[in-house]
Amino acid sequence: MPPDLPAASRVICLSGPLAAGKTTLGMLLSEHGFSHLSTRALIQDVCLAGGNPSRSNLQEAGLQIHDQYGQDWLYDRLLADRVVGEALIVDSMRFKEDHEILRARFGERFLHVHVDAALERRRDRYVLRGGTEREFSLGQDHRVEQDVQILARLADHRISNDTSLEELRVAAARLIGAPDRPTAP
Repeated sequence: MPPDLPAASRVICLSGPLAAGKTTLGMLLSEHGFSHLSTRALIQDVCLAGGNPSRSNLQEAGLQIHDQYGQDWLYDRLLADRVVGEALIVDSMRFKEDHEILRARFGERFLHVHVDAALERRRDRYVLRGGTEREFSLGQDHRVEQDVQILARLADHRISNDTSLEELRVAAARLIGAPDRPTAP
């Protein structure tokens, strides 16, 4: 991405494995004026209205959209009401074609950021959020998660999220060229 492109017009698209911190990074970036768009929320609204939004149900619904309608369909709906030039966070890409579709749609505004963390840390986060180790293992092995390493290689920028929330906050600020903003004690 050209360094002179203002953050206010960027479209940052996140990828990464289960419980790496993609949504947390998206929320931190939204503190800098980005609109946070969630494929998970859209899938939940479209496919699971009133149903159980468990990890496995969301993954199956996402796979159903991918296989039956295609990722263009998903992004047409996710981006339908957005203003041209708006700074966006797309949370998150799961398939290689997501990267291709969004790069084609946004051109030089597109910035693919891959978030990762050690397997043990991700498992611990998942369990702390109320899941089980078995659910984590099953979720990680689901077909929806199979392009994660391909997406890592395609990313314009990578963030390791193995430390603290404050370190992720600093990484978010640096990503968009904002001053580091430590939180008050």
